[in-house]
Amino acid sequence: MIIVIGASGFIGSYIYENLKSKKYKLTGTYNSHYTNGLVKLNIENDNLRDVLKNYNIKIAVICASESSISKIENEKNNFHNVNVNSQKQLLEYFKEKNIKPVFISSDNIYDGNEGDYCEDDKRNPLNIYGKQKLEIENFIVSHFNNFLIVRLSKVYSSKSENKNFITDWINSLYSGNTLNLATDRVISPTHVIDIANIIEILIKNDESGIYNISSSDNMSYFDIGKKIISYFGFPTEQLKKVTLLSIKHGELIPKNTSLNSFKFKNKFQYNFISIDETIKKLSKEMKNNEI
Repeated sequence: MIIVIGASGFIGSYIYENLKSKKYKLTGTYNSHYTNGLVKLNIENDNLRDVLKNYNIKIAVICASESSISKIENEKNNFHNVNVNSQKQLLEYFKEKNIKPVFISSDNIYDGNEGDYCEDDKRNPLNIYGKQKLEIENFIVSHFNNFLIVRLSKVYSSKSENKNFITDWINSLYSGNTLNLATDRVISPTHVIDIANIIEILIKNDESGIYNISSSDNMSYFDIGKKIISYFGFPTEQLKKVTLLSIKHGELIPKNTSLNSFKFKNKFQYNFISIDETIKKLSKEMKNNEI
């Protein structure tokens, strides 16, 4: 059986539903957002043994964490408990029960000085979130022989109801706001459906080790903003160029965390959804909803 920890969240819900559609023996957990069919689990406070005792779990996909850099910087102690202490307790339980962890990590483990990062490139996080992810990565590598660590860049969706950075920007533009987007923040934006598909592929093929997973759409925040402006027809003056150092906590955000997914792509020949395709689809959907 597979368990998805954090199956009510954005990425976790797509992973859970994809595995469910492929008929895997499966369960998942939620914390604050009740979801029918999922098990209530607060990883900070609940007794894992009590919650999971009736499940014969073989693989655990760990999606539950706080990822907001600004929140974590402002409330270091609170989020250290969520992102580190509670995760280690989970992992210790999985180790005891011989459960294979599939840990969702982040491009924030890199300092952003180079970009196009491969799995073995130097990890040197600038912010607390990246340091927390790195601490859990190191814990897994030192405690497990059979594990998966999947590092992601920014993840988005082509559904307007999904809250992610693309839909946040679009909704802000619809509200008449100006987007101040950094020209020096470069990412590899990746569709959440691709993430869900790839997690299933890695599980199905019993892969282990570390994978950097992203599309080849390496681009700056500002360039993504230009695509949104173009496809949606928003006034160009609603988009302003800035640099990271001009925004709050900008010094803690790595400049170029584009990922190199050659290891995965070379082995599985997977074709990623493009961000152009997604923004175009969203523009048609959201414009139709206005009519």
